[in-house]
Amino acid sequence: GEHGRAPPAERRGLRVRVHGGGAAGPAARELLSPASVCLGIAVALLAGDSRCLGTLLAGLALLLLVVQPWLAPLPTPRRRVVFSVERLEAAPATAPPLALSPPPLWVGRWKLDKTCSEKYEPILADMGVNYLLRKAADAVTSTLIITVSATHVTVHVKALVAVEDCLPLDGAWTTKPVPPGGRMRGQVRVHLSKVSPSELEMYSEFPDGEGDLRDTLVVREDGNSFIRTVVRGNLSVTRVFRREHE
Repeated sequence: GEHGRAPPAERRGLRVRVHGGGAAGPAARELLSPASVCLGIAVALLAGDSRCLGTLLAGLALLLLVVQPWLAPLPTPRRRVVFSVERLEAAPATAPPLALSPPPLWVGRWKLDKTCSEKYEPILADMGVNYLLRKAADAVTSTLIITVSATHVTVHVKALVAVEDCLPLDGAWTTKPVPPGGRMRGQVRVHLSKVSPSELEMYSEFPDGEGDLRDTLVVREDGNSFIRTVVRGNLSVTRVFRREHE
C-alpha cells in the first residue's frame, strides 16, 4: 500500500559553470591542474552517493598533488598582439646632396669644340636615327646651357633641335618622350646618377629593351672646359666643350 512505499530517493548534484575569458593567470592555471580537476569531480561524486568512485578519484588527486612539482608546467597560453598605425609622420626634408655655394663648375654656357671631338654618329646609328639626321647632327656646333637650383639641374641642348632636361638633384627618375627621328617609340627614363662640384652624370633607360645610355661630364681643373663621354653598350664617344664667357 501507500504506507509501505519507500520515499523517493533525494537527488543531489553539482552544477558547474564554465566561463571563457582571456589568458589564465597563475591562480587560474593551478585550479585547472589535473589534481584540482580530479579533486573537484571526487567531491561531486561523494556528494552524489558515489562513494567508491569518489574515494578512488580523491586518492588519485592526492597522488597528483604529490608528483605535480616534478611534472612539466602547463604551457602559458599565447597572446595575440595586433599593431596598428595611428598616424604617419612625414620625414623631415633632406638637404640637397650638393653644396650650391659656390656653384658647381659645370654650371654655365658651353660650346662644342669640333676640332678635338669625336663624331656622335655611331651612337645615333645604334639608336636607329636615320642617316640624314645623323649627318646633320654632326654638322652643327652644339651648345649646352646648364643651370642648377636648390632641387634640380636643367640641361638645355641647342643643336639640330633644342632639347631641355630638368632633373631632380636627389636622383629621382623623370620620363620624357623618346626623341623623334629614330626607330624607338614610347617613353625614356632619365635621372642623375652622379653629382659633384666637377662632375655631372645622366643615365637614360630606353623602352622595349632598347638598352641604356650614360652621359658623363667632367670639368677640367681650370674650369674652362669639360670632357663629355657618352657610352651606349660597347660604343663610346668623347667630346670636348669649352666655356663661353659672357
